[in-house]
Amino acid sequence: MSDDNIGIGKRVLAFAIDLIFLVLITNVIQNLYFLDFLKFNFGEVGRFNLSVSLLPPLIWFVYFFICDLFAKASLGKIILSLEVSSLTEDEVNFRQILIRNLTKSFVSPILLIGFIMAFFNKERLALHDKTSNTKIVLKREKALS
Repeated sequence: MSDDNIGIGKRVLAFAIDLIFLVLITNVIQNLYFLDFLKFNFGEVGRFNLSVSLLPPLIWFVYFFICDLFAKASLGKIILSLEVSSLTEDEVNFRQILIRNLTKSFVSPILLIGFIMAFFNKERLALHDKTSNTKIVLKREKALS
């Protein structure tokens, strides 16, 4: 657990780095030929493309989940020396990472409300931070033994 509080600017910059990376990856995956089987015809409604509607949040969830689980940081956070920290435990745990990334990938993007919250509280916690009892802190250096 850490008491380091970082500014909103570093969080936004880290997310912007991740966003650039994720948009590129998502576009590449969506344009692959094998995803054509995800297209269904719903008659009057027209063509509904699951790769357009469901794939981006799934890719984003997998990306952030794996990054947080194994490195406690996404690419953007690593570049800026930030990491995910628990507000309630010494180390962030699997449950916190799961809740954080489900909220970040599937709930927070709705009207961006989950992200906008961080601008209006002194702790700078977004919805996914609050639901998972986590926050973003400066990366702690490992003590040499």
